[in-house]
Amino acid sequence: MAAYFDTLNDEKYEGQSARFKDSVKLTQGLRKLFVEYTIFFVIPPFIRHYVPFFKNKADEVLKSMEFINQRLNAIIKSRREEIEKTPLDEPLPHDMLTSMIIKNTLRDDNYIQTGVEAMRTMSDTEIRINILDGIHTPYEKKSSNFCTIFVQVRVEI
Repeated sequence: MAAYFDTLNDEKYEGQSARFKDSVKLTQGLRKLFVEYTIFFVIPPFIRHYVPFFKNKADEVLKSMEFINQRLNAIIKSRREEIEKTPLDEPLPHDMLTSMIIKNTLRDDNYIQTGVEAMRTMSDTEIRINILDGIHTPYEKKSSNFCTIFVQVRVEI
């Protein structure tokens, strides 16, 4: 909260750590990605690659996506290490990331031991995609609801 407060206020919180600053960068990167990723759907590839303004915007979005992927991979890796260091008899936190990491392992409450490939654990890429989907879905739903309300109010459109 303190890191977000600093983005809105001129008075800065003195007790910031690198973790707070990284969370602000990650939030800003996610916001930039969700607002500007439509450039890849609306603007043709030729214009995105060769017209300077659109090329710069597309490059910014790609850099933002690369940063988000790196940060999420680092978060997933650190949580995996934390789970591996935790003894089996100690409980783990109940959150989405931990649930995805321990799925189909001995720590999973619903673990069924089979030799089938379908019961493998989730890879870091699959976890990252699920997290991004979980973050993006409410944003997309709000945008869709706003468009629906706008069309209902402005019937002549």
